[in-house]
Amino acid sequence: MKPEDFFKVFLDDHPGVWASGLKVFDADAAERLARAAVDGVADLDVASALTRLVHRELEGFGTSGSTSLDDDGIALALRSLRAVLRRLGIEFRPPFQDFRSFHDHWKRAGMGGSWGARRDYLRELFSPVLSRLDDMESGPVTARQVDDGDHRITEITRRRLAEGPPPASHYVKEFDGGFHLPDLHWSGDLDEVQFLGRLYDLDLLPSKDIRHATARGDIGQHRVTNHDGEDDWIFSDERFGLADSDTRLLRFLAETLHPAVRTDQWVVEALHSYYNQTLIYDGYEIVQVDEISGSPVFGHRRIGGGVSGDMKNLIFASTGPKPRIVVGDAISNDFVVTRNADKILIYDRPLPRSAALTWADVVSWWRDKEKISESVSDFNVGSKLWWRLAKSVKSPSHLVRRR
Repeated sequence: MKPEDFFKVFLDDHPGVWASGLKVFDADAAERLARAAVDGVADLDVASALTRLVHRELEGFGTSGSTSLDDDGIALALRSLRAVLRRLGIEFRPPFQDFRSFHDHWKRAGMGGSWGARRDYLRELFSPVLSRLDDMESGPVTARQVDDGDHRITEITRRRLAEGPPPASHYVKEFDGGFHLPDLHWSGDLDEVQFLGRLYDLDLLPSKDIRHATARGDIGQHRVTNHDGEDDWIFSDERFGLADSDTRLLRFLAETLHPAVRTDQWVVEALHSYYNQTLIYDGYEIVQVDEISGSPVFGHRRIGGGVSGDMKNLIFASTGPKPRIVVGDAISNDFVVTRNADKILIYDRPLPRSAALTWADVVSWWRDKEKISESVSDFNVGSKLWWRLAKSVKSPSHLVRRR
């Protein structure tokens, strides 16, 4: 989730809005988040995005054109942030409630004439929060604490990911007058114990070797000291769940690209490309979600998934003036047609799991929409729909005068 997700975007002219494309803070969504968690949106994601939004707005305050929120907006954003963080067990009590009280605070603290001092103050205020959120997102956990997520990634895809990209020779590049063969191993610049310790608490996972009490000693002995077995062992080891859960596997892949794991940006780009070429068939992609010291930090998302909920924005076949469309809820991605709704068609059924919308699906939807009796054949229903669709493409350039 990004700070921009807290804004509605007006896609067309709207009463009281001077231009198409204007972003307006979604106060209703912020109010809901302040009261309780929103279904389908993780508080951890909300807290991270909202923290960055509030930090950015406060840092820009006092510089012309550098803020997107007014005084009421920042007050609501702060209140929502405190509530979301409280639900995560993080107390956040800044000594101000809005832009005005922030201005008063920095004057009392002697920061009035120094933007740099205010910037440093805000960094000290927000860094512990962001660090705590980062620890919650990527810190050591046991395998059981990681959400199972969906099970869309097929065994074929998992096998391809375990096998890895083509041989390193395919990625050879000239380097300092010679040739560089990169290390594409999943643990990057770390040994396997160090890498896995970033994702799991190895001292809480069992050992498969009776000579060691926990997974830490087991893996250290066999993979770091002796280097026994195949490099892809991790993908089938049930302690780590990469064969059972999309979430665990995707989080693992994203971690292999982390700046603390791998410093060669060229290799990061090559692996990132390979992951996405492999995952695309199952509807996932690895995407940049942050950066550290100029290097990207990655997470994952469903391709075309957006926020949770049924697909509801397939608007097509206009036969008149273009509709007026606004984003009614930026968090839930709800769109509202406020004008010329009678000139368009809106397919309001969930998109099939295969992501392939067939003619039969649309004919069935049209039958229900037009309340056509089941006694009418699909062919005849489809013919009526065809004529309706034809109206949307009818124009003088398509007309042929018959003599």
